[in-house]
Amino acid sequence: MKLKLYPFLLLSFSLLVLNSCKKLALLPEDRVIGKWKLTEAVKQRFSRTESFLNGYEAGTFTFLENGTVLYNDPTDSLNGNWNMRTENNSYYDANGNWQTSTNTTLSMQLYNFSSNRMINWLFDNFYFEQSGNKLVGNINGASYIYKYYFKRQ
Repeated sequence: MKLKLYPFLLLSFSLLVLNSCKKLALLPEDRVIGKWKLTEAVKQRFSRTESFLNGYEAGTFTFLENGTVLYNDPTDSLNGNWNMRTENNSYYDANGNWQTSTNTTLSMQLYNFSSNRMINWLFDNFYFEQSGNKLVGNINGASYIYKYYFKRQ
């Protein structure tokens, strides 16, 4: 009876050790670190969506762990900072019902004073798609939403 118990205990212990080594879910701050390319920008209104170019499609954004962000394209480079925070919003909707929502914001400020270029984006909400390989940032306006689509490089 003791001999049959040892393989079972060994198998159970092995499974326990292997399962405990799984990576924990990454925080948004950890998921954004790396290189990203802006693939598309759109202005979305109630009835239509328009793509537009903003001049930063040719380069790569690099987010570093220390809060630094770099932008490099074939002709220029910018550097600055990025910051992320979670916002809890509460309000009464049109029917008088109390609503709460939580979203994560992402801000980026990049500068190159010698070439007179600057990026100052505050994404009111952003989220990951395609297992973290695509980042979508929204900038909300009064009657529109700007959506920026980034792809991991």
